[in-house]
Amino acid sequence: MTTDMSDIKSKLIAVIERGEADQAALVAELSDADKAAVGEPDHWAVKDQIAHLNFWRERTLRRLIAVRDGTEPPGPSPDFQPENERNFANQQHTPWSEIIAESDRLFRETKQVILQLSDAQLTEPVIIGTAEIKLSERVVSDFMEHPAEHLTQLYRERSEVARAEAQEGATVEVIGELFGKNNTMYGYAIYNLGCFYARNGEMERAIAAVGEALPLIPSLVEWSRQDSDLDSLRNIPAFQALYNE
Repeated sequence: MTTDMSDIKSKLIAVIERGEADQAALVAELSDADKAAVGEPDHWAVKDQIAHLNFWRERTLRRLIAVRDGTEPPGPSPDFQPENERNFANQQHTPWSEIIAESDRLFRETKQVILQLSDAQLTEPVIIGTAEIKLSERVVSDFMEHPAEHLTQLYRERSEVARAEAQEGATVEVIGELFGKNNTMYGYAIYNLGCFYARNGEMERAIAAVGEALPLIPSLVEWSRQDSDLDSLRNIPAFQALYNE
């Protein structure tokens, strides 16, 4: 096994450390009551959000370990929603300290395992069940992009709209700087930013962001037609024109 710090490894570790810092920034502002709050299935507390993120970080870590060790990696979920609901029920009453300790472990161990993999193992497609994934993309998704969506939601719930926008914008900027703007990782990030703009009435910026995302991820074309986050854009000619290009 190699332990050299190649370009792709340094980028992935930078992603994890950025995700870790983003979460720490939120946690630093929470009161004891915020941390102790117990959520409900239709309204998660902060602790539930972090437990949810831990679940998906753990799956990516287990996939990294499986590829390193030559064992069978965890397969894709046929439907992620039941898994999210089961994880919520399992973790609903887990103490805050345990949830945060689990986050710390996942950040730490994932960085360690990345250093033990080859660049090819991180960047070349891996067959999992009937799906094909790239581990590097899963790291970016589960350690920065997906968490940023939840952090943005939490800031919005706390009426910190500017902070929420800064979180989404910074995620797009970091992914673009590290990996360029012509890949699916950037596509998902800029699409999420477009959804944020649409929910906040910034129509021109929303259309521009979604228009940048769709050519990068063709599968988003059909999804965007039904995505409720974009409902405010439906009757705008410039948005409609995205589907005629």
